[in-house]
Amino acid sequence: MGVYSDLVENQYFDGYVRPQESGNKTDVRWIRLTDSLGSGVEITGLQPLNFSSINHSAEDLDPGSTKKQQHPADLPKRKNIYLILDWNQRGLGGDDS
Repeated sequence: MGVYSDLVENQYFDGYVRPQESGNKTDVRWIRLTDSLGSGVEITGLQPLNFSSINHSAEDLDPGSTKKQQHPADLPKRKNIYLILDWNQRGLGGDDS
């Protein structure tokens, strides 16, 4: 258990050959996203949560049925923050996630 902080821009891992979700945190009790002045949002779960927060949308990472062959360098630079909250996540390293 602990309290950790980092920048959203550090949460996306660009070392994969094909862009994909990354930076998921598990068993999180609360999340606080703030700007440099401390303004932002705090989310607290009734039970532990999973979350990720990156500067790429789901559509950026997986452009749909075309399965466009892209690389991390092809992703658009975005100022937006995409926060994904999950109650639970299943599987790792397979087609069951």
